[in-house]
Amino acid sequence: MPKYDYELFQNLYDKKLNDQQVALQANCPASAVFKWRKKLGLPKNVARSKQGKIIKPLAKALHDDCLVDNEIAKIFHCSPSSIEKWRGEENLPSNVEIRKWAEENSAILNPPKRRAVLV
Repeated sequence: MPKYDYELFQNLYDKKLNDQQVALQANCPASAVFKWRKKLGLPKNVARSKQGKIIKPLAKALHDDCLVDNEIAKIFHCSPSSIEKWRGEENLPSNVEIRKWAEENSAILNPPKRRAVLV
């Protein structure tokens, strides 16, 4: 049976993330989070309003993972301009240039693995 980081589950749950969002951050199935939450008798967190409210801790984590505005907007079911406005309020830079640089320099960042040659 796989072991999960239940302390991480609790920290993310306390930040009002729902089961799917906790699972995304903990890199595990949402069913594992659901079972953990039910075992503790915790109510579910509502992820967002019908208008697509941005959950700041999750948005910040996604931004830190180098997602660009339109990718974050898809997760929150809102417009990229809403994410851009949120970034401005948080004084966060756009990840577009960082992503472009990383793609252009992927060979430097991820050089091919070399095999040892026995002589």
